[in-house]
Amino acid sequence: MSPNTIWVVDDSATIRLMLDKFYRELGYRVVLMKDGLEAITAVESGNKPDLMLLDVDMPGMNGFDVCRIIRQHHDQPPTLPIIMLTSSDDEADIERAFALGVDEYLLKPVNWSLLKQRTRLLLERRQAVRGQQSSQQWLAALFSTAVDAIVVFDEDGIILDVNPALERLFGYVRAVMIGQGIQLLLPTAPSGPESVVQTPSVDQITASSGSGQEVKARHRDGNHFIVQLAVSRVESEDGESRFFAIIHDLTEQKMLQKALMARNEEMLRERSIVADILDRMRAHSTNDVTGVFTIFHPMERASGDILIAATRPTGVRHVFLGDFTGHGLTAALAGPMVTDIFCTMTNKGFAPDQILTEMNRQLHVKLPTTLFLAASFIEYDPAQKRLFIWNGGNPPLFLLRNDGSVRTFPSHTLSLGIVGGQSFDAQGCTLHVEEGEQVVAYTDGITEVAAQHSVDMFGEDRVVELFQRADSLEEVKDLLLKELCAFSGSEVMDDDLSMVIVQC
Repeated sequence: MSPNTIWVVDDSATIRLMLDKFYRELGYRVVLMKDGLEAITAVESGNKPDLMLLDVDMPGMNGFDVCRIIRQHHDQPPTLPIIMLTSSDDEADIERAFALGVDEYLLKPVNWSLLKQRTRLLLERRQAVRGQQSSQQWLAALFSTAVDAIVVFDEDGIILDVNPALERLFGYVRAVMIGQGIQLLLPTAPSGPESVVQTPSVDQITASSGSGQEVKARHRDGNHFIVQLAVSRVESEDGESRFFAIIHDLTEQKMLQKALMARNEEMLRERSIVADILDRMRAHSTNDVTGVFTIFHPMERASGDILIAATRPTGVRHVFLGDFTGHGLTAALAGPMVTDIFCTMTNKGFAPDQILTEMNRQLHVKLPTTLFLAASFIEYDPAQKRLFIWNGGNPPLFLLRNDGSVRTFPSHTLSLGIVGGQSFDAQGCTLHVEEGEQVVAYTDGITEVAAQHSVDMFGEDRVVELFQRADSLEEVKDLLLKELCAFSGSEVMDDDLSMVIVQC
């Protein structure tokens, strides 16, 4: 920060040198002038110090004239501190000096301690005044250039000032509004059900200091429009309250909201139509396949989970449970293709590895890299009591044995659609089972349900334990939904819930 500049205006070379040495030792920048005319010339050239020391008796132009000219023509409002340093203790001179705007009147010989103190205090006061003026100028600029309309009014609602933005918004010129009641702009709303958004009275406006509310405003042409009103209360120096109201026009916002709502309704209708088409394309009942029991709770009508079953001509049962990444329409779009491949190839007698290979080929070619299908494939041959299980990306399947033991089948390969060609592994696990045993497949929408008060998830162990407690498959369904809701503390899940049980 640069040092303050002090002008020393005195016809005495000795005084000038003494003051120059004194102020420089205090860290100030000093400019020496030998008479009043030199000081006035410098001021008229656009220069001005931070403080001026002024002698009274000088040739050509005395200190009184210098002070008068500066105050009247070059320092309005007065911010330049002036110390008159003189040998004259005449009361008339002292009164004249203060009448002309001198801040301090000090006598020679100089009291250096007093001069030091007065200089510091005057410079601090100047800095404070300049800061206040700067703030006032900044507020005035903000007031005049603000995009939003601003109105200032008193406790009686009388308009004291408005900014240009308010003139543009309401169509009135400033002179017409000054002295009018605030009701000119914000009329008290009529009573009755026809007024959805009402305008508060003056008392309500002044009482709502600091809050934002939607109210009805009136243009000069008589048309009403909706604005957001925020009011701030300020106590003036005379103890009276002033209210600053910022008025933001909501017309464009309301029109945009209306357009967005209409577009949203149109999108919902289109979404419903697409979902209906997808439902029809993928419609396939698992109820026609003996020994297949399902639990299916999608988040949305268009689900990313696929649960299908079909029987080969030989009587062998095929069950497929898939879970596309994500949920909703995006995840559901490829579902009909998978369903068609599964049903067509099963009905023609193809084996699971052939069906899975074709599904993977089609998904790898047609889907973006960010979309793939975690899947489980179960084949059960009731005549041979033979079970085939393939798991690519789904939670572990488990087989409930008649002896009470449980065997799990974790994912052993990638989800469908990630890799193509010979990199895809369609080989699964084949084993013999006994009548009455059950194999269970489910999606991660069940196991990844989060606990209400911890980072724990529902997990596979709770699913297995639930089956071991239940006496029937119907009880499994009831227990599963109840325990998921209790565990998460919510009846709304964050993912599709799908499970299939194959009864051997």
